[in-house]
Amino acid sequence: MKHLHTLFGLTLFFFVSCDYVKSPVQNTSGNPTPGPEVERRKILIEDYTGHRCGTCPPAAVMAQQLHDAYGEQVVILSVHAGFLSTVSSAPYTNNFTTTVGDTWFGLTGFNLVVTPSGMINRLGFPTAAHNIPWGAWTSFVDTMVTALPDAYLTIDHTYNSSTRTITGTLKTKFYENFTGLYKLVMVLMQDSIIAPQLDNNAIPPDVMTYMHRHVLRDNITPAWGDTLISTTVMAGDSIITPFNYTIQNTYGNIACDDTKCHIVAFFYDDNSASPTYRQVIQAEEVRVR
Repeated sequence: MKHLHTLFGLTLFFFVSCDYVKSPVQNTSGNPTPGPEVERRKILIEDYTGHRCGTCPPAAVMAQQLHDAYGEQVVILSVHAGFLSTVSSAPYTNNFTTTVGDTWFGLTGFNLVVTPSGMINRLGFPTAAHNIPWGAWTSFVDTMVTALPDAYLTIDHTYNSSTRTITGTLKTKFYENFTGLYKLVMVLMQDSIIAPQLDNNAIPPDVMTYMHRHVLRDNITPAWGDTLISTTVMAGDSIITPFNYTIQNTYGNIACDDTKCHIVAFFYDDNSASPTYRQVIQAEEVRVR
């Protein structure tokens, strides 16, 4: 029998940003036959980097190797933040930084301090263990990909290439009971940006045609997300979150090629008293077009 709950009611949310409007979070009837055996747990790798960080390229290579090995189960965000990501003299005149990236990287976020830094599903926060060296990423991911998902995200959307507007819904289907505060984050990622990168292992070290992969460009939701769960949802329930967003022509001073853009979404535990505080429960990524 289908389960219908009215936990969240019908609440309208309007955001100040002119390019993002999130309409009501709606409850739907639950899925009585969840199938975690066919819908896999996905792993979010956040690679904090900078175009003047000469020791950062090996971390990007490792992230890409894991993506190549596990395909869609590994979702990568390359986040340019910190001192070595700032605009400098030629050839490092591009601005890859974002407000959301700076927020996550900084003292009031994950306090990562230096690049390269990395997190896998934001495990270990708030201890220093959440900053996982890229050389250890493989062992973490190898273990995590075999776990069954506690929930699953599905993004359905349409894209108007004339207005560069995305209109869609994100469905969160739960396979376990969740109680507490959980939030949903959505961001825009652009892949394959060709621009200079310092690489200490290259000769010469200024690589002028470096391919920057999986680059965070903007937040669709607020940096710390919108509330997805504030009390309890039951296994079998689903929540559908409508959204729309307009892709800008440029972010920073870098043109945004919408053919290389992806939507990345994840939800996480935001209960500050929880042992899994800020840990990512599930993630998803889809191409915009």
